[in-house]
This record gives sequence, C-alpha cells and structure tokens, in this order.
Amino acid sequence: MRQLTEQETKTLFEKLANYTGRSLNNLITTSDDPNDRYVFRLHGNRVYYMKLSLANLSTAIPRANLLSLGTCIGKFTKSGQFRLHITALDVIAPHARYKVWIKQNGEMPFLYGGNVVKAHVNRWSDDCPEHAGVVVFNSNDTPLGFGVTARSTAEARKLEPTAITVFRQGDIGEYLREARLHPTMPPYSGLQRQQIAQFMNFTQAKDAVAAKFLKASRWNVEEAIDAFFQSPQGAGGATSSINKIFDNYRDSPDDNPDGIGIEGAMKFLGDIQVQLDEVTCLGVAELLKSPSMGEFTREGFLNGWRAVGCDSVDKMIAHADNLRSRIPTQPDLFRRVYRYTFPLCRMQGQRNLQFEIAAEQWKLFFTPDKGGVQWETETTPWLDWWIEFMEERGKKPVNKDLWEQVEVFMRKTLDDERFGWWSADGAWPGALDDFVVWVQKKRGDNMEVE
Repeated sequence: MRQLTEQETKTLFEKLANYTGRSLNNLITTSDDPNDRYVFRLHGNRVYYMKLSLANLSTAIPRANLLSLGTCIGKFTKSGQFRLHITALDVIAPHARYKVWIKQNGEMPFLYGGNVVKAHVNRWSDDCPEHAGVVVFNSNDTPLGFGVTARSTAEARKLEPTAITVFRQGDIGEYLREARLHPTMPPYSGLQRQQIAQFMNFTQAKDAVAAKFLKASRWNVEEAIDAFFQSPQGAGGATSSINKIFDNYRDSPDDNPDGIGIEGAMKFLGDIQVQLDEVTCLGVAELLKSPSMGEFTREGFLNGWRAVGCDSVDKMIAHADNLRSRIPTQPDLFRRVYRYTFPLCRMQGQRNLQFEIAAEQWKLFFTPDKGGVQWETETTPWLDWWIEFMEERGKKPVNKDLWEQVEVFMRKTLDDERFGWWSADGAWPGALDDFVVWVQKKRGDNMEVE
C-alpha cells in the first residue's frame, strides 16, 4: 500500500469532484481526532479511503498478506482511468452536489442494474446539468447508488415517461447480484440482468414475470414486452389501473357509469396539471378522443392512456408535460390536435363552427403564450389581421375546410410572408383568396397575385 502519485491523485479527485463538487475538501479535512486525518492509499490497482493512523499501521503487514483496508473507493483501469465502486457510496453520498430521489416503483428496476427513467423520478436537485454525477436516493433519503445525468433538469421535464434521465454507474443491488443471494432471482448473466431491468422499467412488472416472458422470447426484449402487453396479465393490469382512475372522476356513476362530465373532467385535468386555457388541454382531448369539451368516455380514456403507456396519474402528468413541449414544435402533432378541435368545439347539431368560438381557438393555437405557434412575421401581424378581416366579413361561421386550411396557410406565411408560394388558381377557400388581396392592400405591396 502506497500514496498516490500526483497524476493518480488528479485523476481520482476529478472523478470524485464530479459527484461532490467543492465538498471534496470535506473528505480530506481533519477527522474527529485533531491529530488524525483521512487519506487515500493505493493497494494493487484499488484506492482505499481511511484514517492516516490506520494507514500507518498497515505498513507492518506484508503487501502480499494485505487484502483490504478502510473503504474501497474504486480502481484504476489499465488505461489509467478511474472507476468508482459501489463501496464508495457511503463516502460520496453525504457530500453529493446533485441528488435524484426515485419513487418506490423505480427502486427495484434500479437495483437490478437498470437506468433511471423519467417516470420513476420523484424529484431531483435544481439546475442539475447534463452529464453530471448524481447520487440516487429513495423516498426515505437512503442512498441506493450513483450515476450520470442523461439530461439537464430543464430538458428532462420535456421527456417521455420512458426516457432515460440517469445512466446508472453503481447500485447497492450489486452486493446481492454478485453474491447471487437474491431470493427471487436465479444467477443470470450480466446481459440478462440488464434485459430484465429494461423489461421492468417499461412494463412495471415484477422480476419473476420479466424473466418468464424474456425466457419465452429467447431473451429478445422487444418481443417479450409485446407478448406481455398482449397477455391478460399485461393488458389486464394496465386496464385495471386506468379504469380505477377513470372511476374516481365520474360525475354520476349510477346514471352515466362510462362517462366523465364537466366537473370530473375539470378535476382530472387539474390533477394532471393541465390548464383549461392551454393547447395541451386540447392535446389531451385529442388523445382520449373526447366527444365534446369537458367530457371523456371510458373507451377513449382507456385506449388513449394505454396507447402511450400511462397507467398512473404521475405518468399522465409526465405525458401531458411532454405534449406541452411537443405540440408547438412538431407540425404533424400540432395539425392533428388543431383539426380535432373543430368537431370538439362545434355546437351539437351544427356543421360549422361559430366565429366567436373559432376566433378564441385561433388566438389559442396561434400565440405562444398558451402553447401555440406565433403567427406573426417581420412586417405582418397575421393573427390580428386575420381576425380583423373575418370580422369585417360579418363574423360568418367557419366550415371545416376553411378551419383546416387556415393552419396550412399559417405555415406558408411563416415560410414566405411575401406570397411567393401563392397562386389564384390554387384550391384555397374563397375567404383566404380574399384575405391575400386584403393583406396586400393593407401592406401596400402594389403587386399582383399570380
């Protein structure tokens, strides 16, 4: 056992500082004994952390007879890199700069060697950057392991529930896995344990169930997951959970057992952190195939949430947050939600949309404040002018064709506000033909439309 060289110390401290930050100084300050302090020592290729007094005593033991001393922090690889061992957890956890707390249903997948997905995150330190070292805790503040963030805190909020947020580097489950002592897990290979963890992450199934389906699918994870959800065990579990959530929000269980009315819908949207005056609300309505504003059917509710793998309120919150970030940035999704809004907001028994309702929805979809797209260019406030133009025309009801083509027209004007793409012979609704002429006059373009 010897002291570390300058280069070895630098490599070790860089690794530790990724997890502890400036708190690294606390690891090498004076211990409880004013005449003693903590030091790092190298034995073979492993680094140990101990009091100086203990390190001095070890010099009396021949190197060949010394197996271990103090706490093993990790080891140097043949290439000179340093790798932390799980035994370092008790040393770095009290000084961790960034922390992630995972939910109870995320503990077992993590302890089987899986990465941490967004759906399993309960909370984590603010302003955590990408690729930073983090210590993973359970909800009782017990350290479970450590890893490296896959995304920053801000970016992770926009991810799908199944997206990886922390890449696992070490976990306390290694003690049991290496010793092959876990009561429900036979001695699988390292790759098989990763496949079991991946299956559990995605399906929330138990380890024995994961192993059963993986064995039947010859350890093909995708086939095993498909088989699970096609089985009564997989579909039934998700359906049962979603059904229970649906039942909690029914307004009249006796009169309308398979429907959620306006009061229940408002409470549900509030619980999944969706405001009624944001585009995300319409995105959820499209996902669940809501028959009208403020109503959900059991069939649409079940099919919608099952399709995106959400069988808990937490997952629904995460998916709604994901919709919030995707709708304004993904044109295909935006168009799907926009077009579904026409029948959703149309008065019962009417073919067209009342102008006042259409105008409110345009203001919602075509401004960024509530999750829409900014319909405005350098010289033209398109949304304001479009509303003004429609008001001058007498606030006529909006038919389906005009409603859908306004969104297409919006995309075109954002690409080229000077109408280089426009043709009078195009199959545009008459209102948009007239609007082009109206805009040119208002801007004083002095140009003819081809």
